Amino acid sequence: MEITSVSRRVLRKDPSLKWYQRLFFGLVNKKARQELAFKVQGFFDADERRYFLTDLQRYLPLYCTVKNNPAARLFSDTFFRLLDDPKNDGRFYLLLGETGTGKTTALAELLTRFAGAKRRYDIVFANCSSDLRAVFQLPNPEQTVLLLDGIDEAPEMVDNPDYFFAKIENETCQFAKVVISCRTQFFVRKADERAQTATKPPKPYHCYYLDFLSPEKVATYVGARYRPGTPEYITAMAIVKQTDKLLKRPLLLSFIADLIERKDAFLFFKIDPKQPEAASGKLTQYEIFHHILQKWMEREEALAPQYDGDYSQTLHELSKQLAYAIYFPEGRKHYAYIDLQMLAEKSRIFISDTLLRDRSLLRRNDKDGYNFAHRAFREFFFAQLLYDGLIPEEEFPFDAYEDAEIFYKEMGEVKYFEQAPDEARRIAYRPGKIDYPPGQDTLLPQPLIAFCYLESVSPAHTTQVFEAFIRNAHFNGDELDCLTGIARYLLREDRDSISLESLQAECNRYEILPGDLLHAFFFCQTQQYFHFIHRAFIEYLCLRDIVFENQLDDAAEAAARFPYDKLHFTRLFTEEIRWMRYLPYRHAVVLQMDNYDVSIKDYQQSKFDNWYDYNRHKAQVSFFNFTYRLQDAEGRLNIRVQQPADNGFIHSILYAEQVRELDIAHNDLKGEIDLGNFSSLETLYLAGNPELRITSLPAKLRLIVTRCSEKSLIPAGFKGEIQVIDDLIEALAGDRFVEPETVAVEGGSFWMGSDADDENAKTNEQPRHLATVSNFCIGKYPVTLREFAWFIKEKGYPTQSEKEGWAIASYWTKNPHNSETLLTYYLKTGACWLHDVYGHWMDENQRNNPVIFISWYDAKAYCEWLCQKTGKNYRLPTEAEWEYAAIGGQQSGARDEAGNAIKKYKYAGSDNLNEVGWFFYKFRDELHAPNSEYRTQKVGALQPNQLCLYDMSGQVYEWCEDWYAAYEAHPEKDDSGPEEGAYRVLRGGSWYLNAENCRVAYRNRNNPVHRNFNVGFRVVFVP
Repeated sequence: MEITSVSRRVLRKDPSLKWYQRLFFGLVNKKARQELAFKVQGFFDADERRYFLTDLQRYLPLYCTVKNNPAARLFSDTFFRLLDDPKNDGRFYLLLGETGTGKTTALAELLTRFAGAKRRYDIVFANCSSDLRAVFQLPNPEQTVLLLDGIDEAPEMVDNPDYFFAKIENETCQFAKVVISCRTQFFVRKADERAQTATKPPKPYHCYYLDFLSPEKVATYVGARYRPGTPEYITAMAIVKQTDKLLKRPLLLSFIADLIERKDAFLFFKIDPKQPEAASGKLTQYEIFHHILQKWMEREEALAPQYDGDYSQTLHELSKQLAYAIYFPEGRKHYAYIDLQMLAEKSRIFISDTLLRDRSLLRRNDKDGYNFAHRAFREFFFAQLLYDGLIPEEEFPFDAYEDAEIFYKEMGEVKYFEQAPDEARRIAYRPGKIDYPPGQDTLLPQPLIAFCYLESVSPAHTTQVFEAFIRNAHFNGDELDCLTGIARYLLREDRDSISLESLQAECNRYEILPGDLLHAFFFCQTQQYFHFIHRAFIEYLCLRDIVFENQLDDAAEAAARFPYDKLHFTRLFTEEIRWMRYLPYRHAVVLQMDNYDVSIKDYQQSKFDNWYDYNRHKAQVSFFNFTYRLQDAEGRLNIRVQQPADNGFIHSILYAEQVRELDIAHNDLKGEIDLGNFSSLETLYLAGNPELRITSLPAKLRLIVTRCSEKSLIPAGFKGEIQVIDDLIEALAGDRFVEPETVAVEGGSFWMGSDADDENAKTNEQPRHLATVSNFCIGKYPVTLREFAWFIKEKGYPTQSEKEGWAIASYWTKNPHNSETLLTYYLKTGACWLHDVYGHWMDENQRNNPVIFISWYDAKAYCEWLCQKTGKNYRLPTEAEWEYAAIGGQQSGARDEAGNAIKKYKYAGSDNLNEVGWFFYKFRDELHAPNSEYRTQKVGALQPNQLCLYDMSGQVYEWCEDWYAAYEAHPEKDDSGPEEGAYRVLRGGSWYLNAENCRVAYRNRNNPVHRNFNVGFRVVFVP
């Protein structure tokens, strides 16, 4: 169609007028002149002309205001004078208003009124989303007023608004006056990422603002259509009242008749037949537009009786296809007019040219291209596409399409609660007031109504939100398995619904009824098809079936076959997909975090028969517990590479962006590794990877802990602190080697174990039996941190804790039975011999404390090094040697008739543990306070026993050479226990234990790889 400027002069020449009408044009009635102006302009179709001239202008005058001046003025009168006033030298005017406030209507009214009156200028109307070249080439622009509608809808405006405004000014500077309409929201920056569409109204423009309709104007409009006091009038006013500002927009108010007709179909809004004015609830914007569109489709269906099929559904699907084509146009970056016939044929929606013409919610340009008549309708279908996962949510510009954001959020709420009974809706639903996480259980699940506004659901919370739905739905195992089977079918076939026959077949497999799946607003029916309330459920259930699989080999096999390309909500399920990508590394790489749930009760209820296997399992992270472990561990993650593996596993680490402390030390990692995705990382442990090269580090990283020889691995751009472990080891070791001080012990026989009548004796301390040992030398003290540091300094030996990445440390918590604090223990990743009992770094002031977090193998490795260093035959003491030395050997002071030593003291050197040992009274009914100060202490600070040996009761448990076994009645000489077993012997008690566990007869044992906050050792050699 051709665009021309119009004026009274042009209208009079129109051939449709009779001769006397042209002669006496002033007598032609107002409506006829307006229709003629639209006709001559050639821009509006028949439906649009009817809409502007009848539905709006007949009932609804529009008002505008100027910035800083709240006085409302009638729009047409204001601009009628402004545009033709010879004293007014203003050239550019900006008409601003929110979506639906009537900007297009206002300009259309101005066009008809201006064209039909005696004015100095011609006038022309154009829409900015169409090709404007013909407008810019109009003859005599200096005699023409240009009305440009919807500049915010121009494709170029999204790319560079300032440039496009400048371009418009340059192209239109020859026009007498220029009025441009734009959404007010376009000039409001809501988020930093909206920089590409955030701008300011250009300074040379005179800005006018279209108001929302006042309550009085709304009442006037409704009163003009329905006689006040009638049921229709009362219903209309009740609807207006419950929609806040929505129906104060002329666009929506014009559809009031449709809303009245469908008043009983609203979900959260009810009209009392006896008292219509007492209507309650809320009308969502989504429902209003949904019903407006439904009415439009019903009207169109009535005009197409010859169509074979569901014409209303066809129009709905075609509208979605149109929105999709506008959002993803071929060869263009932004929306444009689309060839609807070609689109219909491409989508296999066969519909005739006649039925495609003059859609009331579509607009056709001069090249037979179609677009929606209003951006709000387009955004409604954008929200539909988002809800169906056809537009990736992470790329959708919500700030640029604010109505789509509202539709998308409310759509899920409505679809979800459509399945709920009225009573549940009335009690549990408050639009916009459902918070995450849930505060309490109610009739309905209370986490954020996900799947309605998925953008606001963090990937870190996705599993929690979906699992809350499943938990609150109370599905039994068969029902959940059936739903998962249906989800697999839909994902495999890339469908959103399943037929009744297929559903019945799936339900028969699990011996349940289809109706059993509909009881929790989770699964719903449309005609003869069934579907989930949101496609996200399909994808989550399929992913869930893999990530929650206990057998990781089975999970890995399923993950390898998973159709990732058919997922629509990959952003939402980022972590689940990452976990599935990690599964191929499951045998080579172990992820670990701190765990506060290590307890005797939990161990006894577990499947493990020893503490080491239990703790090792607890250290490892599964998909089940990654989220809450990450929070409890304060963001610390350990990575242990157990077999050679490529570095690809780094990019599959779950919740990498939340990790604040990362330990990849002692992994022998090789090649390049990129840590950029650990965006919150603050501390990195790097030692033990001499062939690793780091290509990228996150900006927040402030501390790297490494060895001196590996500082070259750190990228040159790192500006944080580098803590060199070698410096700490040097400080602890001192400037010279110090061999452990030993005491010579004369061998002999002694009665080992506890008497049968000893009330404190444990079963494993009996039977009391005669044992014999040869001469030996034993460490005067437990091996100290200083002595062990020299071993590490020379040997470079990584301890069991460092290699496996965890140890058992202490921490304080609340006693569950009272308000007091309780000292207990937990699995601490990264704890090693360089740390104190709480997992904090030691310093040189503690170098004479006993070394802790030492396994039996670590103690043996130290002894082997000490043998090489000194030439002496160092080893760990046998259990018999340890107890013989603890009681004082030949200096014990008590003998039987045969001269064999008998224990005289309960503890090593005294019956009063305060004198000889560091210990801890753990129970409230004991009167003594702990003397250990809740940690290890400097060795040799208390009294020795008869042999001048220190700290053999309390302080730390000490490893012995022996495998653990029950006592025999007649052991052999120099008894060193059995030749094999599951546990090694520990003796002496510790600072963490009460007095009874520090008795010289008390026996303990553990796996030789075990290490914790109260285990050390002392050495023995035979001269």
